[in-house]
Amino acid sequence: MCKAIMRSAAILAIAMALTTPAFSQAQKNSACEKPAEAKKVTIVGDWLPWASQGPIIAAQEAGLYKAEGFDVELISPATPSDPIKLVARQKVAFSMTYPPEIMVSQDTSIPVTSVAAILRTYPWGLVVDPDSGVKTPADLKGKVVGVSSTLAGRESVETMIRKAGLDPKKDVELVSQGYAAVQLLTAGKVVGITGLSYGELVTIQNARKKDNKSAPLFWNFRDYGVPEFYFMVIAGNDAWMKKNPATTCRFLRATANGHGEFDKNRAKYNQIFAKKNEIFPLEEHAGFTDRTMSDWKDKSGVYFKQDSDSWKKAQEWALSVKLITVGSNPDNYFTNKYLP
Repeated sequence: MCKAIMRSAAILAIAMALTTPAFSQAQKNSACEKPAEAKKVTIVGDWLPWASQGPIIAAQEAGLYKAEGFDVELISPATPSDPIKLVARQKVAFSMTYPPEIMVSQDTSIPVTSVAAILRTYPWGLVVDPDSGVKTPADLKGKVVGVSSTLAGRESVETMIRKAGLDPKKDVELVSQGYAAVQLLTAGKVVGITGLSYGELVTIQNARKKDNKSAPLFWNFRDYGVPEFYFMVIAGNDAWMKKNPATTCRFLRATANGHGEFDKNRAKYNQIFAKKNEIFPLEEHAGFTDRTMSDWKDKSGVYFKQDSDSWKKAQEWALSVKLITVGSNPDNYFTNKYLP
């Protein structure tokens, strides 16, 4: 009898041990199990439609947001600096933006927080015309260089220039490249532009190859004083997310599932990008998709999750270049609490 009781107690203990973690996990992610508070969510993209927006567009097309209880509108910004401004003013719920934009906003007491890391590796650098005579960053003295109007783009270029012993305010003329970076470089208006290793660099490489010209130079900012941190994140307005925690969690869940849809139907969505963003031809959109597809997950295969180390590196750099003045806890820049 005693043995039977002991055996039953042991079985019960094992059952409790097996079920407790699942219960704790359900508690942790309970926001996603509640109905969505909002009926419509607006997110502003980083640019015109391309691979970075693929999971969101796929989730729209597949009805994944509707299944979560709301509609999602994805809009393109008029300028690269608009996404963070719109989410800061609660004109939109979310925006696709960059860590420096988050840090500067919080530095000026604007309540925006990163809720998801999407493009996780830092692909930005300077794409240089090899026919310009510029061989090293020190050769940029007296030259005209195109820079992104985002804080990350401009500060990365200036960090590189200072690393070369030059003064970015006096020795180099920096002009806003807007959405015409490739055209400015190919037309010879500038000797270099800020660009992505899987974006503008590839476009210019392909164009020069067709003309039997040598490949452009590419200097990744990571090799010139800019640390490795997340390239692109999704920012949310703190006040909106506190009112809409279930919507926030459900939005992220549908977007993660949208990534799977995007991966399975790459050709379909590349066609959509090419139609809505004619700056790049279809084959180049396909290349962007292939090269960014794996960048949405961390090394463990988890979507969106962020860690302090990446933000700490970004903060130390931002402080060193005086992009921000307040060195708060790096954990304040992001949250994982809405992750599904």
